[in-house]
Amino acid sequence: MSGDWYWFCASGQQRWSPGFPRLLGLAPRSATPSYALFVDLVDPGDRGPIARPSAALRGHVLPRALLRPIRPSGELRSLSVLSEPRLTPDGRPLAPSGVALDVNG
Repeated sequence: MSGDWYWFCASGQQRWSPGFPRLLGLAPRSATPSYALFVDLVDPGDRGPIARPSAALRGHVLPRALLRPIRPSGELRSLSVLSEPRLTPDGRPLAPSGVALDVNG
């Protein structure tokens, strides 16, 4: 299972593909996509390398990470996450984005 996310710097809004909330154990459209929600679901021991919201919106994202979300059911999963900053032609941050893959099989 996989999913992707896109964070619009100008508005602060996020877009999640239908697969992304499923990776987190959420039903699609059951929650408003947000960075805070994502971080809250990540195992506290894995939160250290995750960029703070202000850093992510400046284009500073961890290119690769293995994160373990704890689903609302209590199930622990492992996600391989690839992220990249999207920049305007003049180099300003436009939208960090990424893709996540469930590596549990």
